[in-house]
Amino acid sequence: MLVHTHLSQDALRLYAFADPAERETFEVLIGTTGVGPKLALAILSTVGPDELAGIVGRADKLALTRIPGVGAKKAERLLVELKGRLPEGGAASAAGGTSLTSDVVSALVNLGFALDVAEKAARAAVEKNGGEQEIATLVKAALRETR
Repeated sequence: MLVHTHLSQDALRLYAFADPAERETFEVLIGTTGVGPKLALAILSTVGPDELAGIVGRADKLALTRIPGVGAKKAERLLVELKGRLPEGGAASAAGGTSLTSDVVSALVNLGFALDVAEKAARAAVEKNGGEQEIATLVKAALRETR
């Protein structure tokens, strides 16, 4: 378990994370203007570090505004300030899974699915169809996962 110690004027708080990517992303987020620990946790509980990197990489303002506590102005600011600052993800990024997953998530969201449902279905489709690189095939597989 990894821990981040956050000291403010009136409190000392500890935040625990399951993996290094989550902690690093949390630290980058709280170093961003207008983002405190509460919002950083809300962001990470809605989208994982890999998904957040994909959202920022493709400048998907709509995906950010679906996170509780993030409005249009804050989404724009996050896109600008996080560009190039987020840590590289784990195995999914190394295999190119992040961009595939984020493309499938984007397609499902555009079809009207909620962001959390789209992310779960996209991850499952990419995992089950390991080497598949065709987005259309992955979107069909993800649609099957939403049933």
